[in-house]
Amino acid sequence: IFHDVAYKAKDRTDLLSGIDEFLDQVTVLPPGEWDPSIRIEPPKSVPSQEKRKLPSAQNGSAHNCDIIKESEHQAGPELQRTGRVFGGLVNDVRRKIPFLWSDVRDAVSLQCVASVLFLYCACMSPVIAFGGLLGEATKGNI
Repeated sequence: IFHDVAYKAKDRTDLLSGIDEFLDQVTVLPPGEWDPSIRIEPPKSVPSQEKRKLPSAQNGSAHNCDIIKESEHQAGPELQRTGRVFGGLVNDVRRKIPFLWSDVRDAVSLQCVASVLFLYCACMSPVIAFGGLLGEATKGNI
């Protein structure tokens, strides 16, 4: 049941309520404090699943969560529609122009160049090794 609840959870509160309900229905035994030869009897009645099927609105909390979710998804000025073709791109370029020279200087710094060369070699070495092995396996017919 918890497996289904975990996969169908839409947000954090759904998952937390599923965990709480699961923990209410299980018996947790710490290791070493019980005899494994003693069988634990199952519960006399299976708990009702109706609580889970009800919407999670308790005291208007779902409405408050919707307001919070909407405010989290507000786009900044760089993602707002401008109403003209490539208006967002133009605004983005205007916003980044003052930092262009410092970005170029940072790109040609010794540490940046060294890391780019290292990553290039690290990415190319498996390709070269695979090509050599494939050429050997096909007797040079690659």
